[in-house]
Amino acid sequence: MLNVSGKPGSLPRRRFLRWGLGLAMAPVAAAGVSTAEASTILRVSGDVADAPVTFSDAELMALPQISWKTSTIWTKEVTEFSGPSLETLLLHVGAGDGDAELRALNDYSVTMPRELVKSGAPMVATRINGAPFPVRRRGPLWVVFPYDADVRFQTEIIYALSIWQLSEITVL
Repeated sequence: MLNVSGKPGSLPRRRFLRWGLGLAMAPVAAAGVSTAEASTILRVSGDVADAPVTFSDAELMALPQISWKTSTIWTKEVTEFSGPSLETLLLHVGAGDGDAELRALNDYSVTMPRELVKSGAPMVATRINGAPFPVRRRGPLWVVFPYDADVRFQTEIIYALSIWQLSEITVL
């Protein structure tokens, strides 16, 4: 039987792969979470029609999409962002008119005043330059504004609301 390292005493490849897959799924199984729930990347709760509502990447991609190219204070060059507008997302879940608390994977949170939520901005970006982006690159979701389009999108308040690694929205 072929060994992973090819050396005596190493784990056989088949057993190693099975063990690695089991280890990768262990946190999901230990938490009592199904694999369908594990694909959830966004949870919306609070004042919404059927709270809570969860979204996978595919479900977010099924919503109407917007895109724009803009520079940011966090990236080196002009970048294309695409995804649903925050307004589209909130309308889809039947959200009330209250502000929205946005929470990241690392528990950073901000409160988005509802009067800032318009059809063209901000966006819940699911793609950068046409591709999904991982947690290590501020993903999989990033609330972005078209910073280059207007000086009103170039303020400390707007930058603070530009939360990356978005994981939860609570409509207040």
